[in-house]
Amino acid sequence: MASCSFFPAASLVLASLCLAYWPGGVRAPFAAGLLGGLAVLVEYPGLFGLAAAGAALLPGRASGRQRFGFGAGAAGPGLVLALYQK
Repeated sequence: MASCSFFPAASLVLASLCLAYWPGGVRAPFAAGLLGGLAVLVEYPGLFGLAAAGAALLPGRASGRQRFGFGAGAAGPGLVLALYQK
């Protein structure tokens, strides 16, 4: 079996997208942001998946509280990445 380094990041992006685009509405926005942020932490191109999950929280689809929760979840891994790059 071939070793693919993108599997962890792809799994995190998929989980984030599932939480953000749940058919009944956004479920667990903090967890969706956290998983998307971890995907970026694992592999930089995960940023595109994080942006796609964030698009689920556009005005009209999610409340301000849900958007804040998503941003707060994504901020943690972003802060870790910023400290690591310093």
